[in-house]
Amino acid sequence: FFALKEKKSDSFYFKESEFNALGYVFLFNKKLDEAIAIFELNVKEYPDSWNVYDSLGEAFLTAGSLEKAVKNYEMALKLNPESEVSAKMLEKVRKQMNKEA
Repeated sequence: FFALKEKKSDSFYFKESEFNALGYVFLFNKKLDEAIAIFELNVKEYPDSWNVYDSLGEAFLTAGSLEKAVKNYEMALKLNPESEVSAKMLEKVRKQMNKEA
């Protein structure tokens, strides 16, 4: 990815939505490490997008990394306070953390 990006080849383009879709392919196929890696790359490339943080939060939640899920859902809400999905998921994760405490 980074080598292709550096070359700025006309043959390749890197869209946030396509990386997110790839991340979800891995997530739905229970390949959590791969999903998290793709979502983390998307966060790095698109740090101003609330959606990439929301997706990474979902991957961390699925992986059972609740603190990391909270961190990402909070960032999604910071960037888009009107995201009902992120707010509901953040509440869900916090409730789950409280049950486990």
